Amino acid sequence: MLDAFIEQLATDYRGAMRPLLSVANPQSSEQEIRERIDTQVAYVPQDVLVERIRAWKDDEPGEIGKALGERLWLLTSPDTAGPWFPSPETLNDVLRRLLPEAHRVAVEDGIVTRPELTATVVRGITGRDGAG
Repeated sequence: MLDAFIEQLATDYRGAMRPLLSVANPQSSEQEIRERIDTQVAYVPQDVLVERIRAWKDDEPGEIGKALGERLWLLTSPDTAGPWFPSPETLNDVLRRLLPEAHRVAVEDGIVTRPELTATVVRGITGRDGAG
């Protein structure tokens, strides 16, 4: 499935982004999705995104994550990326088994959709209040 997504990104960037952003942001209107796609396309060139997704697909993060131990913080949310990932319960079970020392923080309303909530968690972890 990931190979098909990468192939679609390479041939139809906007078409590949639409279902991804729609499913991950169910509260967004059609106009908001269109604007998100426009922003994505303007910010990240197609060839760069395709190569980054290929590198991510081939990455082996398990060993790196284990080496980080308790320094690793994982933010999850109920809508982490629609149907492409397991349910939050299954994902938490897998993360707990594979990365037992990592911290897991649930962010309601989406880690991407609500960046201010994600920023609050990051500020809490880093001890920065965002004032400077």
